[in-house]
Amino acid sequence: MAKFYLDALGCKVNSYEASLLRGPLEAMGHTETGDPKEADYIFLNACAVTSRSVQKGRQRIRKLRRLAPKARLLVSGCFVAAAPGLAKELGADDEIATYGRNEALSRLLGLPLEKTAPYRREAYEEPENPSEQKDLRAYLKVQDGCSRFCSYCLIPYLRGPSRSRDPEHALHEAEILSQTHPEIVVTGIEVAFYGRDLGDGSYRLSSLLSDILKRCPDLKRLRLSSLEEGAIDEKMLELFAHEPRLASHVHLALQAGSDHVLSLMGRPYDRAKFLAVANRIKAARPGIALTTDVIVGFPGETEEDFEDTLDLCRAVGFAEMHVFPYSSRPGTKATRMKEKEVPFAVKKEREKRLLALSKELRADFEKRNYGVEKEIILEECEAKSGCWLGHSSDYLLIKASGAGLKRGDVVKVAYSPENQAD
Repeated sequence: MAKFYLDALGCKVNSYEASLLRGPLEAMGHTETGDPKEADYIFLNACAVTSRSVQKGRQRIRKLRRLAPKARLLVSGCFVAAAPGLAKELGADDEIATYGRNEALSRLLGLPLEKTAPYRREAYEEPENPSEQKDLRAYLKVQDGCSRFCSYCLIPYLRGPSRSRDPEHALHEAEILSQTHPEIVVTGIEVAFYGRDLGDGSYRLSSLLSDILKRCPDLKRLRLSSLEEGAIDEKMLELFAHEPRLASHVHLALQAGSDHVLSLMGRPYDRAKFLAVANRIKAARPGIALTTDVIVGFPGETEEDFEDTLDLCRAVGFAEMHVFPYSSRPGTKATRMKEKEVPFAVKKEREKRLLALSKELRADFEKRNYGVEKEIILEECEAKSGCWLGHSSDYLLIKASGAGLKRGDVVKVAYSPENQAD
């Protein structure tokens, strides 16, 4: 039988979607390889959220084709939706965008496609098989698309409108994953929209999280991927207050801390509302790690606007920040703001300052947790030191040692500079 290689660039959704092919391929007798040079079939799910992401996708396609010139290469995802035909120009045998994914297996294997009803972009495309994932931390996709249309973002055009997965389908897969994975990460393109298109809209993300925890009593930890402030309702706050299995970590996307820039971006909140939501989360779960994304150098951003962003990040006290210099994405509203573009040198200087603040806030967060007992799930053993590595509920990477430890064990350790992983 043949060997296959699965690859994904970008968000957690891309990793999840790639994993959907593992089970069917193995059921057909094919074996997975970690070396693309050995592969007969290669599946790459690639990103296009930034110009840097597109460049990485181009490079990966060329590399995979160079390493495996005879393999059948299928490229999928937002990369294809953003530039149809480009993957084939770069060496792929076939490509498929962000919908009609149940055809991916046949497309990868070069099999004739059955005639099926056209896929409707307004409906969630339920996979034919549950995902097969190797990592201890499993991803559960519950939503696709986005209906926000922020002025800098292509995703609503590439993924279509927000579609929620049927709760029973999501819960069924969660039950399956919880049997072999101690931690599940609920993910989607914009999970804050979950449930708005289901029935009367009353069943929201917090409802799904509550039901997952009830249906999966042996699950050690349930984690959220990136969120918008709109997903934080009263039921979500209740879960943070009373459900310890819900991870003490929320990646709450900020993007900018200036009301002026937030308005230009088309974000649905101002700095006061964002800070109020962050404070409510921290009140419900003291010590929680809040992390975020920030775009610097958005068209029209002044030095005063940037100072507002710095001030808000300090006020929230983020545990970590992912910083992205603004890059123009053709087809978005922001591309029409060329007269307001921030010079490259200014963007880089602001990026440097924000990264310095991120480093400072990270150090403060770590110091506040020294001496605090943490429950970690052991993920891998360092060959050199013999120590195990695992993440805590608040996503600190911590070392642990002891006789008889194994992958997947849950252990408690007091966090300290000595067991702090690099």
